[in-house]
Amino acid sequence: MIDASNTAKKFFPAANIKKLEYVSPVFARKYKIAVFVPLKNADELTFKMAAAGAGNIGKYSMCSFRTAGIGTFKGSSSSKPYTGKKGKFEMVEEIRLEMICEQKDLDNVINTVYSAHPYEEPAC
Repeated sequence: MIDASNTAKKFFPAANIKKLEYVSPVFARKYKIAVFVPLKNADELTFKMAAAGAGNIGKYSMCSFRTAGIGTFKGSSSSKPYTGKKGKFEMVEEIRLEMICEQKDLDNVINTVYSAHPYEEPAC
């Protein structure tokens, strides 16, 4: 768990990390990656995370869970919002995308989220 905690802290602000826990303590150690992404980018991010090693459960690949919602934000004057305008309150249709990954793939999946996500700072 220490390795996963250090990896998560490398990429996510401590305030965004609510808890890290094993998904399947009986079998291989797996972790759930949850990230909010605009609806129109959800498939692309899913495919890229899967290519990095996420979403494998038994004999299945590209497994994910998605919850729809509305994300809100107001960018500062130095922000570069993917959608909307800085300094203006915005609402965006988003998906909470959740995928499982093994510890050996955790760094690769997190790096992929940061390189493939359209937002300046992915919300997790």
